[in-house]
Amino acid sequence: MNLRRTVFRLVVPCLVFWLAGCAATAVVQRQPLAAMGPSTQDAPILKRIVPASAADGKLLAGDKIVAIDDKPITSIQEMAQVIYEGSHSTLTVSRGEMHLDMPVSALADTQSNKWNALVLGDGETFTLDTQSATGPTMRAAYVLAGRVAGYVATSVWRSQPNLIEVELRITAPNDCTDCQLRNVAVLDMSRRAWLSIVATRDAAFAIVPEVGQPGQPIAVPPPTVVGSTSTTTMQGTVNAQTYGNTTTGTYSGNAYTTTAPIYDYSNQYAALGHNLGVAIRNAQIETANRERVKFWNVRLGNLRVGTLNPGEIVTGHLFFAAPIGFDGPYMVFVDGGENALGFGQFSKRQ
Repeated sequence: MNLRRTVFRLVVPCLVFWLAGCAATAVVQRQPLAAMGPSTQDAPILKRIVPASAADGKLLAGDKIVAIDDKPITSIQEMAQVIYEGSHSTLTVSRGEMHLDMPVSALADTQSNKWNALVLGDGETFTLDTQSATGPTMRAAYVLAGRVAGYVATSVWRSQPNLIEVELRITAPNDCTDCQLRNVAVLDMSRRAWLSIVATRDAAFAIVPEVGQPGQPIAVPPPTVVGSTSTTTMQGTVNAQTYGNTTTGTYSGNAYTTTAPIYDYSNQYAALGHNLGVAIRNAQIETANRERVKFWNVRLGNLRVGTLNPGEIVTGHLFFAAPIGFDGPYMVFVDGGENALGFGQFSKRQ
């Protein structure tokens, strides 16, 4: 009996730790999506030539801007700053192994800031790496919708159905009294279909699924007596005489009999096992509830639709359901009102 108890005491703690590990809260997998387009810090490589413009016949897609008036240009941001500064005369581009000089007007009209050649391809926007409020660094898209501007970042959660999470940060200029944020929508480009919006609470339950209802522990019964064992011990003096094959004598002393019950622990072990399972399930439910609250709290923001206050910054997260087969790429549209529509395109390539 002592061996059985010892084994039970050794095995149960190990079982607790093993089951606790198995009962860890399941959270579905998240994959950040990458905004499609160059960063403003990337080298200025042309992707599109405006037809019938001053660039037509002079510049080609793939040309790299390397200098303006002999000033080295290393990034898109540098190129834009120099153009916006005003009058310049000579543009130097790299084409294969050649360097070609031509008028700056081939690239842009410095008076009207109208570009004749673009570093953005179809569906692209300028991008940036930003630290998400929820943790990971993500490749976000700049969006400009009328006079409101900001960035959009997206992720896909592998739930049922998949969820597209859109993180936004939109700013209204300080002098704008009628700037608006009217709507945010997501289009699956491959299916040409709009995705349906999902409430954040429903998204939290899809991403941190329920694990069942809390259980109730039961009383642990005592072991059942199913029999006994007896041990008799005798202690005393024997006086004996032997005559031939016969021995006679007397005994004086005491005899002690010890009786020990035999227990059946089956019901006790079953109750303990049930209570162990209940404890693990209840701990799992508590953990899942905490994870959902954390998921919700980290995504709290002041995002709203309507007229924004001058200088107001709105942030927040939205979720959209992507059914099976709706695998992107995705286009996120930001409606700034008055036919002002900003967008960012996202794919699974990071």
